[in-house]
Amino acid sequence: MRIRPDFDLGTAKEMANKVPDVFDAAVALVLADLTPGAKTLALRLQKFVLQTTRQTARQIITE
Repeated sequence: MRIRPDFDLGTAKEMANKVPDVFDAAVALVLADLTPGAKTLALRLQKFVLQTTRQTARQIITE
């Protein structure tokens, strides 16, 4: 794609910083309308996305 590596890294860091808050907001918007089972799934997914994003952010920072 011929994108400069420093641009990729900066974009990845920016996304890693924004994803948790944006995802939390999205879950909060739909949570009240979900069935109990769907709420459980949404909350588990929220936790997974947060953990994965934090792990990825740590890897990006150390590289």
